[in-house]
Amino acid sequence: MTRPDRLPGALFVLLGASLLAGGLRAPWAGALAGAAVWVLARLAGPARLDRTLAFWALWVGWAALSVLFSDQPLKGVYSLSRWVSGAAFFALCRQAWGERERGLWLDALCAAACVLGLGVLLIPNVNYPFTGFMPPYYNYSVFVEAACAAAVASVLGRPGGPAGARGRALAAAGVFCLIMVFLARSRGGLIAIAAAGAFSAWRRGRARWILAAALAGAGVLALLPRERLDYLLKADQRSSFNRPQIWKAALSVVGGNPILGEGLGNFEQGFLRHNFPARRAANYGFSADHAHSEFLEIMAEAGIPGLLALAAALLFCAAPWSAGRARPDLPREAALGALCAMSVQCLVDNMFHLQGLLFLFLSALAVAGKTPGAEPLPVRPWRTACLAGLALSLLSWLPNWILASNWTLFKREQRPERRLELALESVRLFPADYYWREVLGRCWLQAEPPRPDLALREFERAAALHPTNGLYPHLMAELLTENGEGDRALALARKAVALEPNYFAARFMIVEMLAGRGLRDEARRELEEAERRRGLLRGLSTHSAYDDMIVSFNDNRYEKLKRLVSR
Repeated sequence: MTRPDRLPGALFVLLGASLLAGGLRAPWAGALAGAAVWVLARLAGPARLDRTLAFWALWVGWAALSVLFSDQPLKGVYSLSRWVSGAAFFALCRQAWGERERGLWLDALCAAACVLGLGVLLIPNVNYPFTGFMPPYYNYSVFVEAACAAAVASVLGRPGGPAGARGRALAAAGVFCLIMVFLARSRGGLIAIAAAGAFSAWRRGRARWILAAALAGAGVLALLPRERLDYLLKADQRSSFNRPQIWKAALSVVGGNPILGEGLGNFEQGFLRHNFPARRAANYGFSADHAHSEFLEIMAEAGIPGLLALAAALLFCAAPWSAGRARPDLPREAALGALCAMSVQCLVDNMFHLQGLLFLFLSALAVAGKTPGAEPLPVRPWRTACLAGLALSLLSWLPNWILASNWTLFKREQRPERRLELALESVRLFPADYYWREVLGRCWLQAEPPRPDLALREFERAAALHPTNGLYPHLMAELLTENGEGDRALALARKAVALEPNYFAARFMIVEMLAGRGLRDEARRELEEAERRRGLLRGLSTHSAYDDMIVSFNDNRYEKLKRLVSR
């Protein structure tokens, strides 16, 4: 089947719509975008066979294995679908875009970046500034703006680059995007643009330009007033964000399962086993569902072989033009600059979980890479692959939707038996979800008749999945106290306090158990420590429901315990 004449334009429309639709953050929207790719692939006819497809097949196949052998495969279906449809999008762009479309790619990138930049200026967001069309974080718009600025710098900095009205328009777009990145205070975006410029200069044999630019940048930073430098480096946010610690935790996740990883979409599950104390009101109220480094997250989720397979696919597509030819043409020059900027930003942030941003990256890869081979795949297997990809895309959002729907129904439901059914169904879908394990345990306590043995089992499983959560040893201690297992209960209560020193409910439990054993002096010291820590917390804000639960101080219970230990 020959490709329709409108296919090249349809790919541009899909790319632009994906970016303006919030990057397709909503899973159902991302699923529809993936389905659109497979419809276009079916219309375009069989992809052309070459080594590039083999590398992509290797990456997608390994990613599928990581999902299949993970603790909760259904959670990884959407992430897998995103990559599978992304690979098909790359193959389509490479096949459908001729030299004319490759030349238009930079104009399309500049248009998208400027629209996103204008959206940032026109759509106010008090809580998260500079998000515009891509809430809730500014990083996503910056990703596109940095790619645009780097692409424009790459083509304008080369001899024979665009001149006249087009050159001025490109320069204006590049400067506008650079200003927007600077106003957003995106350190990652600024570093990405600088790295792309250095890469372009190095490829042209102008290493001295890199040194001069580095010295000039260092001089500018040295001359900035201290308040301006702190503003640019976000000194006001150092206490609220812990990116290096997240990276360290991600490496620990890799060390725990270096071959297949946690499975695509399951990073948070591994992170919770390697969480770090935040040293705030609560130690472990922080959780990360992303590694804040795309390539670290791939390695944590798909293992070291998965990262190597993806890197091989990306490098093989771009390397023939970045190293094999001294002077690629202007479209490929622009795409290489954008690819460098986007890749550098992906070292310190996550972008590919938004389908639209993955499409943008892969479209640049298609423009920068070599043309596909001439031999097409057989028609029947290609049709089967398109149907399978379409089904995967359309169904990929269902597991997470079912889980979210169950939670909505659970909050509305009053019947204990129905709440138990919803909790059981959710745990079957996502067996490594610690919170649903906790919910199921509470449902067993509310069942008719109550099943404290099954509740204890679920709390134990929740504690194994989230070992730094102080709530679970406390809940188990309460159940064991009711069963008359005081020694185990006291040990678990002490474990809860060891995890969360400001966990007043657990401290009060320890005071009661010590006083009940006649250890009044020890109980009095424990209560005095609780009072001392309460004073230290005055003026500190909490950041989550977990924080609120940990630092909750029951004054009536405290007064009763104070009278108890003073007898």
